[in-house]
Amino acid sequence: MISIIFFGYNEENNIRKSISDICQNLPNKNFEIIIVNDGSKDDTQNEIEKINTKQLKVIKINKHKNEGIAKAVYDGLKKAEGDLVTWLPSDGAYNVKSLCEFYNTCSSTETDLSIGYRNNKKKRIFFRYFLSEFLTIILNLIFFKKVKDYNGVISVKKNLLDKIKLPNHPSFQWVIVMQLLKQKVKYSQVPIDMKIPEPGNGSSSMNIKTYLSYFFSLIKLIQIIFFNKND
Repeated sequence: MISIIFFGYNEENNIRKSISDICQNLPNKNFEIIIVNDGSKDDTQNEIEKINTKQLKVIKINKHKNEGIAKAVYDGLKKAEGDLVTWLPSDGAYNVKSLCEFYNTCSSTETDLSIGYRNNKKKRIFFRYFLSEFLTIILNLIFFKKVKDYNGVISVKKNLLDKIKLPNHPSFQWVIVMQLLKQKVKYSQVPIDMKIPEPGNGSSSMNIKTYLSYFFSLIKLIQIIFFNKND
């Protein structure tokens, strides 16, 4: 089973449609849905309560304090029962058909980690595209990898996450991916399409805090990979 964790902050205009569309197009019933409202101040929680997916198990987590993307995902992981776990912003950032094809591939292969690289990210706002590409190039050069995208969608065997450091900052995903690759897990890279222009109101948005976290995360990652410092 695959556990899909949706995280959202102030997504009242997107969350119900984006999650419902994905649930209706999943390739089979072997999924569970975990929705984490990360302390939204708008009507997000009421919209979550209207989500009805009778064929799938749905867990709803309503947090009263906004603690950020990473913590929202980790709260979802605590409830996840799937052998594979994945997480998504609830703003409808990805093409539904492409996303469901990715999950179909994940459920039918024997890889430990599936990396969904954003096949059309060149069409993004230039600054966001540049930052993403710059990060990918830097990480690949430093750690001698050939990963196409560290910040797309991933699906990973849940038990592997118990063996690595789970950082609590917005750029947590690429730190997780790099640690998994260090352990030489079996992985595959699968193309996936974003929605352009990008929707959303905060679940996957970039800000100054996010940019700064990239720098500090890179320093921390170097410590973890080269000096085995996990504190």
